[in-house]
Amino acid sequence: MSEDRKSPEELAALFEQQCRAMRLPALSASELLDLMDYYSRQGRDFESEVCRHMAERLEPDNDEVLLTRAHYYADDGDWASALALRKRLAIGGYEDRLFQVEYIIRTGAPDQALQRVMSALPSVQSLPDYDFLYDAAILLRDYGYPAHALRLIGHVPPSYIDYAAVCDLRAECAMLTADYDAATAILNAAIDQSPFDGNLWTRMATTAYRQGKYTEAQEAAEYALATGKNDEATRLKCLAEIALCADDEAMMDLLKAADSMQDAGICLSCGHRLYQAGRYTLAEMAYRQAAVYSPRDGSVRGEAIGWLALCLVHNGACDSALVQLASLRAMGYDNWSNAQEMAEILFAQGYEKYAVRALLEGRREKVLSDARYFMLIRQLGANSCYEAARPLWQDILAQPLNCPQDLQAYVDQARTRLA
Repeated sequence: MSEDRKSPEELAALFEQQCRAMRLPALSASELLDLMDYYSRQGRDFESEVCRHMAERLEPDNDEVLLTRAHYYADDGDWASALALRKRLAIGGYEDRLFQVEYIIRTGAPDQALQRVMSALPSVQSLPDYDFLYDAAILLRDYGYPAHALRLIGHVPPSYIDYAAVCDLRAECAMLTADYDAATAILNAAIDQSPFDGNLWTRMATTAYRQGKYTEAQEAAEYALATGKNDEATRLKCLAEIALCADDEAMMDLLKAADSMQDAGICLSCGHRLYQAGRYTLAEMAYRQAAVYSPRDGSVRGEAIGWLALCLVHNGACDSALVQLASLRAMGYDNWSNAQEMAEILFAQGYEKYAVRALLEGRREKVLSDARYFMLIRQLGANSCYEAARPLWQDILAQPLNCPQDLQAYVDQARTRLA
């Protein structure tokens, strides 16, 4: 470090000093929190966080500020800190009940949460009551209970100030319960009332796409885009076009579009379409792009690497494929199903030793269930793989398995051959 270069500690002290002296925007803490919510809805997480921190710096003891911090603690699973803040605030009314409801939902008791919400409502309801119902329904949806969310949101009347958002939530929850007819009917009725609502058209595109109605999904996404810029509608339009694509040239154009959007999910969809068509070299390219654009520790990266490994096997790069299979385990993914699928391809290609290496990698550092041992027995036995898979069979023979009769025949044969 040069003599005139400051240490990290000196830089931190200077930074914090200048931050304290910095003039904040002429907004109240409440306005900054409103802006935080606005940016969050826009997907602008950095700006949203900045607004939250500014509000905390401006009015650290403001009830709204502290309540927001309590929600952040809850979102991170730090319920001790969240509940401590809640007690310090002595909040009441629906804000307090939402905390209670979320805690109950997190324990896996959606019926109890539903009862808590309904018991809190007066016999004659008004706007704050409907806000409470809507917020509670969103919590149920977020934690994976869309059917329960539907039961709540059905109590919000069409006179609600943002009924289009209610319809969007109803349609989403219906779609999540696989009731696509209901979702479509809700959306059609809502669009009749609000034909230029891009969110409703986007939800319609999602509903159609999930049903495999790709032409309808494409058209709905185009309607959404006609109402204004909409990243999700752009993404859905691209996904629908991938599903409808019939030739390599058009697929490459879509892959370039996905590359420009830096969207890992779209790259994955391109890869799947190409893989199904047997275009393994192009699919490999798509999966590599998906791996580039996915978060380092995200599930999308694991999926992309798993499919990349299969493409490499088809393309004759078996050693490279095994490297990718091992990387899945190193990243913390369960690579068992990837190993089995890779081994099946290698057995079909006549590469028995590589198939065994794949299965050994899938077996590494795992305690296999009986069901997985049965799958392994079936795969090895059906491919008449005994001596080359001696370590795997030794492992199988050491287990107290109660095999079905057809699998026991393979086990008996292995015991005889490897004696």
